[in-house]
Amino acid sequence: IEPGSFVFGAGSEGSGYGWDAKNGVFFKNSLTVLTQVISDRHQDRVVTDAGLKVMSGGHRGTDPIVQIITDGEYLVPDRVGLSEEHGTLYFKEGNEERSRMRWGQKVQFVPNHCCTTVNQHDEMVVVKDGRVCAVWPVTTRGRYQ
Repeated sequence: IEPGSFVFGAGSEGSGYGWDAKNGVFFKNSLTVLTQVISDRHQDRVVTDAGLKVMSGGHRGTDPIVQIITDGEYLVPDRVGLSEEHGTLYFKEGNEERSRMRWGQKVQFVPNHCCTTVNQHDEMVVVKDGRVCAVWPVTTRGRYQ
């Protein structure tokens, strides 16, 4: 049982829980980390202000970010890199998605590993229909037992 993963619809790799489309039951991931683009000077990448101090890098050998959402659309970078304080999204040259990303743009990351991401924060901001409707304290922040 993984109650933390289930509540966020995170699945074991952050990709969601549910059944195939035939059953029509699927829970989308509900945990995102809000970040913004702080550098867009390069043709093949953008840099954001969220790194390993904000979200977990996930499991070894997997991408640290499963999905990227901006302006309500999902983006697919070629690869993602996380340092302590920055996230770098790499795109193939000429990628149309890269050309849509600009300095100051808000971006949501769906982290690979929800449990350790939540454990790094004091509170969670709950958003419904684009509006903040609650702020929940993370009362177990930093606890491992």
